[in-house]
Amino acid sequence: MQKRTKVRATRLGTLSNQPLPLMTDKFEIDTIKAKQNIRTARLNMGWTISEFSSAVGLTGKMLEDLEALRDYGCFINWEVLCRISDVTGVSLDELRSGKAS
Repeated sequence: MQKRTKVRATRLGTLSNQPLPLMTDKFEIDTIKAKQNIRTARLNMGWTISEFSSAVGLTGKMLEDLEALRDYGCFINWEVLCRISDVTGVSLDELRSGKAS
């Protein structure tokens, strides 16, 4: 019978000899691009986070979390992406992987 070893979990991962992944490793490349493009589209329109979040039906905190490259628990789903596309006039393809202008 093998002896079990306990591995203590931390907020950033488990204690081991392996290097911790970068925080952006939690997202796929398309998600990172979408987050950057949403922010770019908002800034190009000249809207504040408060104005933009009201227009797309999110709270300001949710929009901040959505635009951040860190994982704060607010994820992009198709409904939100469609609302952002409608408000900004940027196509879904441009938001997902292209350059939002």
